[in-house]
Amino acid sequence: MGERARATRRRTERAAGGGRCTAARATIAPLLSGPLPLHAAACLALALATFGLYLGDVSLGFLSLDDPDNVVNNPWIRAVTWPNVAHVLTQIHFAKFTPSLHLSYMLDAALGGLDPRAFHLSSNAWAALVAAEVYLLGVALLGRPLAALAAAALFVVHPVHVEAVAWISSRKDLVAAAFGIAATLAYMRWRRPGHPAAWYCVALAFFAVAVGGKQSVVVLPALWGALDLLVEKRGLRGAVLDKLPFAGIAAVFTVRTLGAEPPTGYHPDLVIIGKGLAQSAALLAGLGPYTPIRDRPEATGASAVLFAALPFVAIALAAAAWRFLPPLLAFLYLWTLLSLAPQQVMSFVHPVEDRYLFLSSIGACLLLGWAGAAAAKRFGRPGAVAAGAAAVLLGGAWLHSTLASLADWRDPRSIWLTAASVSSDVDAFVYLGGEYQDAADQITERLAKERPRSPRDPRRLAAVVWRDDPRLPRLLAEWAAGTSGGAAETALRDRLRELAWEQLERAARVQGPRVTPNLFFRRGKLQFDRGHLAEARAEFQHALEQSQLSPYGGTRDSLAVYCHHALGVIAWHESDYDEALKWLKMAEDEQTRAGGHWVPTITAERERLEGIIASRGGG
Repeated sequence: MGERARATRRRTERAAGGGRCTAARATIAPLLSGPLPLHAAACLALALATFGLYLGDVSLGFLSLDDPDNVVNNPWIRAVTWPNVAHVLTQIHFAKFTPSLHLSYMLDAALGGLDPRAFHLSSNAWAALVAAEVYLLGVALLGRPLAALAAAALFVVHPVHVEAVAWISSRKDLVAAAFGIAATLAYMRWRRPGHPAAWYCVALAFFAVAVGGKQSVVVLPALWGALDLLVEKRGLRGAVLDKLPFAGIAAVFTVRTLGAEPPTGYHPDLVIIGKGLAQSAALLAGLGPYTPIRDRPEATGASAVLFAALPFVAIALAAAAWRFLPPLLAFLYLWTLLSLAPQQVMSFVHPVEDRYLFLSSIGACLLLGWAGAAAAKRFGRPGAVAAGAAAVLLGGAWLHSTLASLADWRDPRSIWLTAASVSSDVDAFVYLGGEYQDAADQITERLAKERPRSPRDPRRLAAVVWRDDPRLPRLLAEWAAGTSGGAAETALRDRLRELAWEQLERAARVQGPRVTPNLFFRRGKLQFDRGHLAEARAEFQHALEQSQLSPYGGTRDSLAVYCHHALGVIAWHESDYDEALKWLKMAEDEQTRAGGHWVPTITAERERLEGIIASRGGG
């Protein structure tokens, strides 16, 4: 067969989409081209750099948001048993179907119990793994180890990642990315000539585990299709057909999660989507601030029209990239853009959060690596030097932002102080007030267990709250002498409760139509601690009413138990024992019915109260 006939046959096969592209080696670099020791050293260096960068988060403890539900109060992760594994693999937890995430928690608990340090170390290890994988993906796509190393190094220091690593409940992004990149590499290896179909099965398995971490990775098969069409010049039919099993897996997980997600009262809105895209672009560029909560993007007037048009502009740019940009550059642009889609179109209260950008940042960093490689190829040594200098400058700026964000997380007043300073959202004030309130309640306990350098060490918190207060030396002297409950400690506890009340008052002023039962429960507890029983009762009753309006079943159940228990305790303090017993029985019955463990002492309290009532009757 002549050369022209063979070329015609290859073109025909590609147009028909049959089989794997025989020209793949000419369009995408072979996986891991170059010496393996070089790649191993690069992966190890990136992993160690990531682990070291985030090592300071080990002492953060559990965050008051989501961590109690996902870890602290989750009985299904506390032991590796078949019933626990079966439950995690099949059941919805906290309105999410994320079995991979909870299996990772189960492994942490098996190794370190419920010590938060074990969970933070594990999250740091997941982040290190993802950094190494980004390098491998860069080598596979760019074909230039140095460009891949630069892209992965930028990925390591990107400030948008702090939330995903430092917040234990955000590990879902790390787990999903780790297995998502592994699935991408397995798929690309299957597409290379001469590699067995087993790699396709490996890609399917990795993809299923990735989606079980977080459903945001459902866009990956679409991105692989773009890779097939843009870079490999594969036919449409072949590029679509082998993605159908992946689409089926994505559909199963997505339907289960969407069926469990309660309604939020918000719906997709072009203005919010457009402003969310702009905000996401700014965060990906390294322009913070970086915080767990920010205001819901909204716009009015002429700006609303501009933001509503932005999604269509993004789509037009994607079409232009497909048509006019170099294939690999167009693919990386699409990776960055399409990875934003799942979060933007969902009806979240907060449609833009740092952790939502984790997958998109992979495409953005690889795109920068491509730009550096293109500059070196186009302009030779001067281009390579300029690209390297730009990478160092950008990496330095991102590292500075990352370190600043990590410092916010390690502030003894918690990350919610930063959130409350940049956001007017009611949750930011509730969570900050809750941190002050919990610190006041747990001063003595934390003195006994916290290490001096821990962000939760009361000595660090006192030094911030009483920075110029003459009582601070007296308080530290009390604690150094082993005295607990002294006058200075009592004064600090009162000051922390004042700060808590200030934040909860701010929250009440901006609540609006939001259902926030936790706000009123915390207000009731503060009033109870102050001895204002009538005011506390009113707050707990309001919290109970709000809890029944919550779309989250777990919130309805837990707050009902907490509120009924609190109302019973108030009645007990007022010596109205029959009324107290009524509330405690109600709380106990609800906790049993829901299968919760929110108030573990409730049965003992009810039995003690029954004994008091019986003895009074007998007298």
